[in-house]
Amino acid sequence: DFVRAVLRAREMYPAKLWYFICDDDTYVYVDSLRAYLQGMPHTEPIAIGKKDGGSMRSARCRGARSENGIKNSYLKTGWLNGGAGIAISRTLAYRITEDDLHFYESGWADTGSDVAFGCVIQ
Repeated sequence: DFVRAVLRAREMYPAKLWYFICDDDTYVYVDSLRAYLQGMPHTEPIAIGKKDGGSMRSARCRGARSENGIKNSYLKTGWLNGGAGIAISRTLAYRITEDDLHFYESGWADTGSDVAFGCVIQ
């Protein structure tokens, strides 16, 4: 449940520059991750992780929000694999809303949570 994890992390640690979410069986070299993220622009809406998917017609973002309202679209660039972990800049984390959580929780039981998260942050 990546959207809920980001919202919770934001609530608990509002001043952090980066948030990292991963599966419970992911091994992370925290010092290496910190060193890598120090050189990245946290003021940009960035998500960093292992890319999966691609332009898959089956990865449809049902009801994904756009700046103009509601739309149905496909994930055009793939998604980030949650098993490898996803680093999210504070700027991107604060763009994720409760509406995104409702979208994320509605009708995504048949797909991976990382695919749904990709729809939220695209």
